[in-house]
Amino acid sequence: MNQKPKNFILLVEVVDRELPGNVLVGAELAGRGHNVWLIEKGRFRKSPASFPPSVVLEKGLSSGSLSRFRAIRGAGHVLAVMCQEGFIYRSGEDYIKRRVSAETIRQVDYLFLWGERQKQDLEQFLGDMRGYSVTGSPRFDLLQVRFRKSWEAQVEAIRRQHGDFVLFTSRFSSVNHFRRSLDETLDRRRAQYRDGAEETVAGRYEIQGRLFVDYMKTVGEIAVRLPGIKFVVRPHPVENAEVWRAHFADVGNVDIWDEGAAIPWLSAARCVVHNCSTTGIEAYLLDRPVREYYPGSIARSEFDPVLPGEITGVCEDAEDLAAWIERHAMRDDPGGTRNRSADELLAYYLHNYREPNAYAEIASALEGVRSPPRWAKLMNRLSRKRNEKKMKDRYIELDEVNRLLRSYVACRVGDRFVPATADEVGIRLQ
Repeated sequence: MNQKPKNFILLVEVVDRELPGNVLVGAELAGRGHNVWLIEKGRFRKSPASFPPSVVLEKGLSSGSLSRFRAIRGAGHVLAVMCQEGFIYRSGEDYIKRRVSAETIRQVDYLFLWGERQKQDLEQFLGDMRGYSVTGSPRFDLLQVRFRKSWEAQVEAIRRQHGDFVLFTSRFSSVNHFRRSLDETLDRRRAQYRDGAEETVAGRYEIQGRLFVDYMKTVGEIAVRLPGIKFVVRPHPVENAEVWRAHFADVGNVDIWDEGAAIPWLSAARCVVHNCSTTGIEAYLLDRPVREYYPGSIARSEFDPVLPGEITGVCEDAEDLAAWIERHAMRDDPGGTRNRSADELLAYYLHNYREPNAYAEIASALEGVRSPPRWAKLMNRLSRKRNEKKMKDRYIELDEVNRLLRSYVACRVGDRFVPATADEVGIRLQ
């Protein structure tokens, strides 16, 4: 490395979903000689001045991110962002009204984009950006053949425990949140949305509620129709899994599992069912048979994303879905098949669809982001954003980080194992 080492902080919110991709990016940066920390989102956001001035990788562009972005920059950090909502939204206009704030974007030093579709939809903002790159997401690098060795042990463990099963994935955290009530969620969204989108909140969530009830009912109906098949429901990471467990407590061939990353579960399943979900696209990229279930009895909302169904195909009633499941769950080789038109569409939305290079492209771009200014340490000392209580909170497991790092070596990420250690800042990649 020809440049001076920089400090990078990669934030992790939903561990099962975000940690593997962030470890991949972090390993690349550490392998290039930089100082890298993986830090819990809440721990950092409540106390950004407790960490040394660094380039911070955040997520989100909504008005709800504005105050914390100001606090991060006020503590002497440089801010890079990849919007987690920038992949499968319905329309550019709706995405911007709900998830993008011009004032928030002005706080961003560097922006990472999912693909050409998001780039085109954000064109009006990019001229004012300090820098941006279209890279795709490292989370999707891990779906490619090159990285499947990193999941082999977990896939085999799931198969040993559960045998053959059909996987239903759920995306209904908005109406079945593990911590917030529905009224609290509605209030948060009304405060976040703008330009009239806030007036659609009640209607959006009324449809979500109906879809959730229908989806749960359909899982039960199909379990009765196909008693010889085992079904596993995987709730969204921030969904209340106990609601699912209570509903299916007396159904012998339905299990609810909300542990671990999604990729091993998708890989281990005979086939996968989703509803307007990113997991459907993930299953497609993992070459699993996959279908969207969207009931014909509920008019498809103008706000629901259509990309997942366009990629995987759609069943509109329980009878057709049961027939599809039976056909694929009983096959000797239930591998999925790719579709050329779906592939071309997906490549437009996801830059790293064909090559697992997002992690390296993000690392290269981050290397080029300006370092915190000379006066950043003074800003850090003067900032009031310190929270000693929050600094004690840790939920990233060091052993899991090191397991991921070792698995990536086998996938030709660097030529050596980059160990992780815990220090007063966070989980550090050395």
